[in-house]
Amino acid sequence: MNIVAIDESTVDAVVSRVQRLFSEASTQGFVNAEFDRVQFATALLSTPEPVWVALDGEVVGHIHAAILESDVFGHGAWIAPDGVSFDSPQVLADLYAHAAAEWAARGVVEHFVWIHEEKNRHHDWLELGFHFMHRRGMMHLPPHTLRPLPDGYQLRRGGVDDLATAIELADKLQDAQSLGPSFSFDLPRDTHDDLGELLEEPDSRLWIVESHGVAVASCITFPLPPRRDTPEGAIHLSAVVVDETHRGRGIGTSMVDAALHEGMQRGFAIAETNWRVPHRLAADFWPRYGFTPTALRLHRTVGRF
Repeated sequence: MNIVAIDESTVDAVVSRVQRLFSEASTQGFVNAEFDRVQFATALLSTPEPVWVALDGEVVGHIHAAILESDVFGHGAWIAPDGVSFDSPQVLADLYAHAAAEWAARGVVEHFVWIHEEKNRHHDWLELGFHFMHRRGMMHLPPHTLRPLPDGYQLRRGGVDDLATAIELADKLQDAQSLGPSFSFDLPRDTHDDLGELLEEPDSRLWIVESHGVAVASCITFPLPPRRDTPEGAIHLSAVVVDETHRGRGIGTSMVDAALHEGMQRGFAIAETNWRVPHRLAADFWPRYGFTPTALRLHRTVGRF
């Protein structure tokens, strides 16, 4: 097997492989089935980071990552769902070994990959040293019954004036994620600038649940632009948190009901959210609520055991 840089002789085969992957993943209606072959081929041939192709008589796989700097995730190589294909675990191993050696030589030791769940190929990545990080889930938004809040709780729309409250509740979410088995205690906290910019967007919505005038739960929704792994008309549900002393009463469910119902009234057809896989409370709640797992984010730090 040879690993070579993509060129005019191999780009059509790679485009066909990616198109097939997205066609298979679009059967549930959660992945954008629109695919511009010419546009994608042009992107592959012009990307500043190399696209590596595995040849074994024909094209049997490819790999590509964007190298990004993030305050949250560090200096990382990010492989999107369209950034990898492989015919066997050995093809993936050879492609990753070749590409990751080049990334590590440049000091890029945080490696991330988003993969569609349909083919259940995450085992091949786990055997390369990756581990579960995030899971993305989506659901259609038909009319549904709004479950009422318990007595003593009120839901209201928030705004920029509630920024301090949103920060305080976001900190509670971070605190919950810092506990085992998630242990996500090294993440930077949301800042006024981060949340303030989001809340200033006209299509964003902040929802707050109060008890006796005290905010005890919140969530944020905002629209998502259509992309290859997100269909048109999708709304993202983010920063869902319920104070631990008020959990188990249906507050979070009622709040999400209202947020998604309002999104549906504004014309959104699909909701998206994501959660940390080891965070068992979230991992149990979202599928039970009705979200279908659609993608996995896996992570590896090269050089750590």
